[in-house]
Amino acid sequence: MEINKDIQFIVQKKLIQICFGLFMIKLNFEDEIIIEIADSVEYTMKDSKVQKWIYTTGRKMFSINNLLEIPVKKAVVDIAKNLILDFENGDSIMIKAGKDGNESYIIYYKKDFQVIY
Repeated sequence: MEINKDIQFIVQKKLIQICFGLFMIKLNFEDEIIIEIADSVEYTMKDSKVQKWIYTTGRKMFSINNLLEIPVKKAVVDIAKNLILDFENGDSIMIKAGKDGNESYIIYYKKDFQVIY
């Protein structure tokens, strides 16, 4: 899998579960798609409010519950390897690629996966 070339498999898939750990967030989508976030994510609501989660502040208040059961409208990996997901309700998340060489996020699609550093 090379998400830089094709991330479209996530378009029109609904977010069905959000799992929080001390240093990780796991997003489960339909069709056996899982994204494990191990660095940081920015959640931008349609009213322009922004929430940020960073692994070092994992216990800080952060909620993306409004995205449950909402399909992904658009998916893009930018030049810095950040994954940007726009949802049908007008909200979006940017899963950031780290700059320290550690795992930033992992995408699983059925039996394939890719680690982004």
